[in-house]
Amino acid sequence: MRLASVGSRPSRSIAALVLALGLLASGCAVRYLAEYDPRLEDGAITLQREMDYHLTELEIADADSARTYAESREFYAQYAVELRSLQVRARAQALNELTSEQIDLVLANLEEMRAQHEKDNVLSRGFLTTSRELFNTQWESVLKLETAKRRGGEEK
Repeated sequence: MRLASVGSRPSRSIAALVLALGLLASGCAVRYLAEYDPRLEDGAITLQREMDYHLTELEIADADSARTYAESREFYAQYAVELRSLQVRARAQALNELTSEQIDLVLANLEEMRAQHEKDNVLSRGFLTTSRELFNTQWESVLKLETAKRRGGEEK
């Protein structure tokens, strides 16, 4: 049986404490979110505006013929491409799961709206208003997260 020396454990604890304090004092930062990406923020602002404009345009159209699926088919295709491009950029960044998940939800809701539009051919004004509010809320969430990342980067 071996006996521990009287000073061995306290001196190890003190050494560990000194090392930990040294690391904290040196400014080692642990990141839990991706770095701020201005292109993601700009992309989110642009896509929010495009969706809001399209849905408002459909909502105020005088005739049902202006609200048909055929009239919006090109918009859905173009918007989906831009959205997937933003999604790829978000996924390419380490620690960007929250932004990626939010963009995934926007893409899923876009597909649901597109499928509903294709099925019904003309979307009601009530559906359009609700959809616009939903998309604006989703983009607001993305922008709040990107703003928090930007502010976090300024505090360094």
